Amino acid sequence: MGAYTSNSKGHMTIRKEIAKFIENRDGVQSNPNNIYMCSGASEAVRLCFKMLARNFKQGIMVPIPQYPLYSAQTTLDGGTMVRYYLDES
Repeated sequence: MGAYTSNSKGHMTIRKEIAKFIENRDGVQSNPNNIYMCSGASEAVRLCFKMLARNFKQGIMVPIPQYPLYSAQTTLDGGTMVRYYLDES
């Protein structure tokens, strides 16, 4: 209890509380098994990109302008950044 590892989804008691909060706030069912707690946004992006980029043949779609972590993480994980440009009109 209280220990944290980078492969952890987070403690179940806390994930249940988060799920309960989501249900109360949004009025939709939330499953604590689908909740992953991370030590910050950068860690969450790293985990998501590691699941997506398996090799250089796989593209990761990234909006432009982008948060610089996206291109850096794509390169580190061996993916190819596929840019798509945001146009408000």
